[in-house]
Amino acid sequence: MANQHPALSELFTHYRSLSAETWPKFEVVLIGGIAGAVIEMGNAPVATDRQAADMFGLIPAAAAIAQSDDAPPAPTWDVDDVDGLAGLRATLLEAAPAIAATPDDLMLRLVPVLRTQLTHDAGDPSRQIRMAWLRTIEALAHPAEHGIVEDDLHRILVETIQHHERSALDAD
Repeated sequence: MANQHPALSELFTHYRSLSAETWPKFEVVLIGGIAGAVIEMGNAPVATDRQAADMFGLIPAAAAIAQSDDAPPAPTWDVDDVDGLAGLRATLLEAAPAIAATPDDLMLRLVPVLRTQLTHDAGDPSRQIRMAWLRTIEALAHPAEHGIVEDDLHRILVETIQHHERSALDAD
């Protein structure tokens, strides 16, 4: 595998160092980044591999932003609102160093997921954003050996999306 661009490697270093405090902010920044990328792509019905790869640069970028002074406030809801979310976040935090240690593998796994999701929901940017985020977190959770049953994992992620949306509406 080719080495990552130095800037991308630096961002993955931030991803490896996510903390319990920064993880919720990471989720918010990631959703915002996906939203921006969907809008920038003009909601095109077909995303090229390059566009998809560029969008998944948002994962480490979101990690870096979540730990910076420019981070958005944490969501107004917490892990008590979604049963099982605390366990999933803890698992993703434990897995982050291993996942980020092989960024090429991460990109190879996630680019097809994103490309499929963006082409599947073309014409509905809101659904594209929600589902792209859900599929991203779901894909990150898979190599984490979390022991969470697939149905529970999906329920946790769907409920989390709903909480993000309610939180955004409450902030307006």
